[in-house]
Amino acid sequence: MIKRQNQVADGGSAPATGRLRITRDNATVRDKLRAYKIVVDGAVVGKVKRDKSVLVDLAPGRHAMLVSLDWCSSKPIVVEIVEGAECSVECGPNPDAELRTAAQVTQAPDTYLWLRQTGNDGTAS
Repeated sequence: MIKRQNQVADGGSAPATGRLRITRDNATVRDKLRAYKIVVDGAVVGKVKRDKSVLVDLAPGRHAMLVSLDWCSSKPIVVEIVEGAECSVECGPNPDAELRTAAQVTQAPDTYLWLRQTGNDGTAS
């Protein structure tokens, strides 16, 4: 299932945008019932649940992004959004974090989740 964020109201003209598709892994049951916040350029632009995808319309250009859950997050990555094209990323809980103690969550909270770019078609859709 794909959830669409930032839809343009009927009758308005949409600014030039590209799409960012965020897909969440379903490999582990950790955080199964929790949604991860999608943070782009410091602002929350949506949430993604386990085994789901979210589409976000963004202005063309480079954007810093991460996913977060409470005070924990992924390390940030930079994605390049191309007008009329789609950039894809995947995220999920870091399996290494399951074996660590609470100290890992407090001392390295940006390693609790993972985030990686999986594609950028670079062409208009």
